[in-house]
Amino acid sequence: MMETATHVLVVGWRGPSVRALIDLGASVSVIVSSTKAASAREMPGVHSVHVASDSSSVESCLAVLARDRVPISSFDAVCSGSEFSIVTAALLAQLGGAAGIPVDSAIGLRDKYVQKSRVRTAGVNVADTSLVESTRDISRPRDEPFVVKPLDGAGATDTVVLRSDSDAEAFAAMVDPAGGPWLLESFVHGWEVQVDGIVRDGELLHLTVSRYLHNVIEVHDGALVGAIALHPDRHQELYRDVSAMVHASLSAIPHRDGVFHLEAFIDDDRVTFSECAGRVSGGMLDRTLDRLHGIDIHDAWARAAMGLPPRLVAAAPTRSSTCGDLYLSPPAGVIRSMPSRDELLTWPGVVDCRVDVAPGSIAPDQLSASYLRAATVLVEGADENIVEQLMRDVAARFVTATVTDPLP
Repeated sequence: MMETATHVLVVGWRGPSVRALIDLGASVSVIVSSTKAASAREMPGVHSVHVASDSSSVESCLAVLARDRVPISSFDAVCSGSEFSIVTAALLAQLGGAAGIPVDSAIGLRDKYVQKSRVRTAGVNVADTSLVESTRDISRPRDEPFVVKPLDGAGATDTVVLRSDSDAEAFAAMVDPAGGPWLLESFVHGWEVQVDGIVRDGELLHLTVSRYLHNVIEVHDGALVGAIALHPDRHQELYRDVSAMVHASLSAIPHRDGVFHLEAFIDDDRVTFSECAGRVSGGMLDRTLDRLHGIDIHDAWARAAMGLPPRLVAAAPTRSSTCGDLYLSPPAGVIRSMPSRDELLTWPGVVDCRVDVAPGSIAPDQLSASYLRAATVLVEGADENIVEQLMRDVAARFVTATVTDPLP
């Protein structure tokens, strides 16, 4: 375990995680984009804000620190709660002699080809994968469908199932021709879960398995984006099998200290690894863990970044009920009116929510990526079936209650 870090540089912006560092006594400096600078400056306790043209670029980060006359060697630790800046933070930590995720681990968490190769070598079930340099090289290698995705994407962006040569041609026409290389992988059958938890010194301290309402890739067909936490007492065999897969996968990546957000497919009793990130999940998974287990996942992330010992984690949920978090989005367009946070909290089953846009703003096209939404709700019920029905009711009601005008 490293010594406790007191002056921490955070690359990219994630408010709750930065707040957790401050609450633990860290002096926090942040490198952020211009769109996040105001939020960073408004947070009490942030020591300094450095605005970079691209906070995922090592060059941009070093340049802004040089402009602001801040030596990279002045930090005890460098970290990132952002998917896109984890390698940048690892390299800055190495360059400055600070604590941080090892660069090799950051690459393993970020590059899907490297990640899947390492996990497969460890004996974990994973889809067959190959690389192509350009969309010109994408063709159907067999009669079965396959998936094409970026090596370092997130949220199902530019990730599609190809079932025919015409699908491959349509994908090539849709994406940037300068993009690539691309990852091709065999289509994995089964239902998709997300697994979120804490690992310290290579030991799994906690994991929660959540079942997606629909496999995430189906967002491009209009499927709802949401997940329901599965109670470990009701899914003992699933938790046993998933725990073994997660431990082997994290060891192979390797990711020994921090939090993780991992996805997998379940087909009968076969668990297939999909991908893993070293960050807190999106949506309201943080609230789910707090409500069901009393776990502050942002605090767990911050403790690992600072080298502090982890908090004790309860072995079982503190509630018999369960929760699901759901993204809400009306059809794309200019929002004329939509339910407020206070109104959403009166709807059946809704116990918490976040509203991300306001009337007058543009409703995002949720078909293009799984992280786009107008609002997020946390729904609680006695069991998974009740929560699922409540979530579907809330989604339908939100669409009806929101008025949008077509885009000009």
